[in-house]
Amino acid sequence: MGRSTLTDDDREIPAPVKPAPPTSQDGAETVVEGPTVEMTILTEGRTHIGPGGVQITLEKFTLGNPATVGLIFRTEKEESSVDFKANYGEGVAHGVLYKVDVSGEELTLRVEPTAITGPIDMQAAGTIALSDFNERPECQGEPRTGDGGMLIQSVGNTNGTVTIHRLRSKDDILCSTTVGLYTRRVIE
Repeated sequence: MGRSTLTDDDREIPAPVKPAPPTSQDGAETVVEGPTVEMTILTEGRTHIGPGGVQITLEKFTLGNPATVGLIFRTEKEESSVDFKANYGEGVAHGVLYKVDVSGEELTLRVEPTAITGPIDMQAAGTIALSDFNERPECQGEPRTGDGGMLIQSVGNTNGTVTIHRLRSKDDILCSTTVGLYTRRVIE
C-alpha cells in the first residue's frame, strides 16, 4: 500500500541525482557511447542471452592446447553454429560480434551488437599485419624479393582469424602476427 505524503524521515533522504550526459574534454559536444559490450564466463551447456536476444550456447568445450569449442547461436527464427579448435575465436552471428578466449580452464565470451556482416579480405588483413610488423623491431629484415618487398605468407584459420608470416626466405619465418577478420585488429 502506497502513501501520498512524506514523513520527516523521507525528507532527510536526498533525492537521487541524475548524472549529466557525458561531454567531450573541451565540453563542446556530447560524447556518444559505443555499443554495450557483455562479457561472461561460459561453461558447457550454459546459454548466454546476448544483444538483441541472441541466445549463445556453449555446446562443446574440450580443454587442450588448443581447446575445442562449439557454439550455437539462436534467435526466434534462425539457428547457426560454429566449431573451431583454438584458444581464441571470433565472428559475427545474427548481428552480434563475438569473441571467445580460453584461458586455463575458463572460456570467456565477449559479445556486442555490430553492423559488421562478414570478414575483411586477405588484402585488408595484410595491411593490418604490415602495420604491426613495421612497429616491431624483431620483424625488420632485408628484402628478399626482386621488387624490394618482403615475402609474406598468410594462413587462414577456422576461428575467424588469419595468421600472416613475414619471411626472410621461402622457408624462414622472420615473425608472425594474427589478425581478426571480424574485429579487424591484431590479436594479442
